[in-house]
Amino acid sequence: MRKHPAAELIRQQATALPEGGSAEEAEVRALAHRVADLLDGLAESLAHWLELGWNSATVRARVPFQPTVALERNRPAGAGPAAERVAAAQARPGWRRAIPYLRAPLQAGTAAAITCPLADAINGQRFSWGLVGVLITLFGTNTTHERLRKLGHRVVGTAVGAVIGIALLHLIGPGHTGWTLVVIVGGLTIGSWGLQRQYAYWVVGLVVALVQMYGLTTPYDGMDRLLAQRLVDNALGCAVATVCAAVIFPVSTRKVAREVQRGYLSATEHLVEQVALRWTDPGAPVRLRGAARALDAALLQVHSVLRPLVRMPLGGRGRGRESSLRLLNSATRHARTLAASADIDLRLTPEQIALVQRVREVFTGSLRALDRRVTRDEEGTWVRVSPVIRELMDRLPATAGPDAGQLRTALRELAALDEALAALAERRGLATTTPPAPRTTPSDRTRTALTAWAATLRPRTTAEAGSARAGATPATGTPGATGRPGITAGPAAAPPAATGNTPRNPTGNTTGRTTGAATGKATGNTTGTATVSGTLRCPAHPDGCAAWITVISDRGKREALVRAVGGGYRLTGLRPGGHTLIVSGPAHAPRAEFLLVDPRGQDQRHDITLVPAP
Repeated sequence: MRKHPAAELIRQQATALPEGGSAEEAEVRALAHRVADLLDGLAESLAHWLELGWNSATVRARVPFQPTVALERNRPAGAGPAAERVAAAQARPGWRRAIPYLRAPLQAGTAAAITCPLADAINGQRFSWGLVGVLITLFGTNTTHERLRKLGHRVVGTAVGAVIGIALLHLIGPGHTGWTLVVIVGGLTIGSWGLQRQYAYWVVGLVVALVQMYGLTTPYDGMDRLLAQRLVDNALGCAVATVCAAVIFPVSTRKVAREVQRGYLSATEHLVEQVALRWTDPGAPVRLRGAARALDAALLQVHSVLRPLVRMPLGGRGRGRESSLRLLNSATRHARTLAASADIDLRLTPEQIALVQRVREVFTGSLRALDRRVTRDEEGTWVRVSPVIRELMDRLPATAGPDAGQLRTALRELAALDEALAALAERRGLATTTPPAPRTTPSDRTRTALTAWAATLRPRTTAEAGSARAGATPATGTPGATGRPGITAGPAAAPPAATGNTPRNPTGNTTGRTTGAATGKATGNTTGTATVSGTLRCPAHPDGCAAWITVISDRGKREALVRAVGGGYRLTGLRPGGHTLIVSGPAHAPRAEFLLVDPRGQDQRHDITLVPAP
């Protein structure tokens, strides 16, 4: 990292302070170094940002940014991106290179040439209605499935809109231009709103408005025949365009369906890899919620292709596509919950990290096998990862608290995601099995047995003893006690009792909530940590103040939340370095103070003076 001159000047001024001074001078020196480091980081970030701007590509295809969710006309994409990839894959050397450019003009021209004579035979003055059907079918659709669905929406919307429009036309009557304009504007407004939801809603609103316009020039008795001709012409144009698109340089709907399913499996694999990286490397730049949104977008693309034209009645036996969609919907719900609950900081042991990596390898291997089955009909096996997840859950420490509960929820959702996709793999014809037990040598088994035996002989640390007491008899009188090891709150003169009783403050109340510091989350080890205690005072409460203290690490993570009762507090298990104490209470304005923990791990005292709330 390049050193900024201003940051170097701050460091020189901080170094010039005499060593061995008071605690306030040491705190000032630490704050100065921290400000200098932040200034260096800001300068480097700005330099990289300017360099990226100067070296950015001017061609859109070369821009390195990749959005989480692909958009089409400012909406989540349907089958369009998959159809484009399939069409690009069909390009061949020679004259076939021109197929992607000639496909749409040839389909539209052929459909128009067939539709115009037929529509002219029905009504020579309104033959353009047939061309409207051609245009709305070919533009905005990518597969035969979508074109047929749009045809159905057009027919149903036209019929419903004609009935409603004729009823309103007779209700208003001739000569009421104002009410006619109100109905026209209202129909177009409601149709535009419904276009974002279903195409049929837009057609209903459009036809209702058109009926009012036709009523100005067409006798009411001939309105039924006129709308019937419009319906026939539109349906004829849609049907001819659908047939032409399916015959002239078609894009296979089956290949598009395979492509969207492949995209869904790829998004699932990316989510699993991101979860494993989040747990094994807490400092890695991971965006689990972004991965979950990408999976939702992939599911939307699958729905746009595999959604049935006509749904089966209730109680009937569903077809294969409907069953597959239900399994994918269930898998997406589990994946969404997994992404929300897996976003936690963990300090896993090497054995636990190895199990997480094994879960990732087995899960991604099964996803790739299902991908090959979907795209190339290759044989394969889906290996269920649930046994490895259960083994990982058994090796987790039996500690209470939100992080432990959140981790177990994430593991359960990961197992449920595996089961849902395993059922999908079975429907695809893949065999399912469980992962083989890992081979262990006699030395590995001996080492595991000796480690377990040594753990039974090792005396418990203060944090572990406090955790055991909290788990057996949680503190009363303190809302939200969790029993996590590492931090105890209460008066400064009330250290944890050796008899196992809950420490109390001088007034006889329970000393407060116990939560886990960063060093006590995984193993409860307090080696190299310090204990900080002190008092909370203010002019309005000479005998002490009641407030909550939140401990924030230098990385911005909340390490503890303790309650001070009777004017005192006690923090144990704090790592060396800078911490921020945020004090808040009902009778005081929030206050933030910087705390520098001694690297030698000695006990410290830090008194806090609060300001009464105005």
